[in-house]
Amino acid sequence: MKTPEQLVALLSGAWTIYNQTSVYPNGTAVPRAPDAAQGPNGTGVILCPSSFPLHLFLTNRPKDHPTMQMSAILTPTLPAYRPHNLTYGKFDNTTDADWAILGKHNLAYAAPFTLTVLPEEDNDDGVVVHGPLLSNVPSYDGAFFKRNFTIIGEGEEYGKWLRLVIRNETSGVRNLVVWRKRG
Repeated sequence: MKTPEQLVALLSGAWTIYNQTSVYPNGTAVPRAPDAAQGPNGTGVILCPSSFPLHLFLTNRPKDHPTMQMSAILTPTLPAYRPHNLTYGKFDNTTDADWAILGKHNLAYAAPFTLTVLPEEDNDDGVVVHGPLLSNVPSYDGAFFKRNFTIIGEGEEYGKWLRLVIRNETSGVRNLVVWRKRG
């Protein structure tokens, strides 16, 4: 079983989405809607800075619940979802419709997150809870996102891959997101 300090060190850095798959409780894949939020090949980045001294993560908290800061940006790659005539702060010769398309298919948020180590017999290394969020989607402001995670990879690749599991408690659908560490 990894310690919280080991997991914090492994999570620190920048991660890019590599693959996303959703599965029903019976294990069959959920067909991805062509107009899904980020489209068929959406991308994103999670940043978990390592510049904070580790003792600050553990101060006044149970040893197995370190707190860090993170940010996430999820964005589409489809040109139809990314109007190229847009420049932030320059709104002349653009339309609200173009900005709405961009806004509809992007998600950005930042938040503190806590980490809990799961028992060794569990399928995942731990649980991260992001929140309270500050987001470009107003309904997410103040929300908390819970994700199970596992650091994956073999040999030299260990620690360069991250699997997040997002569970829909109502439907039982699990969204599996695999991230690749940058750099």
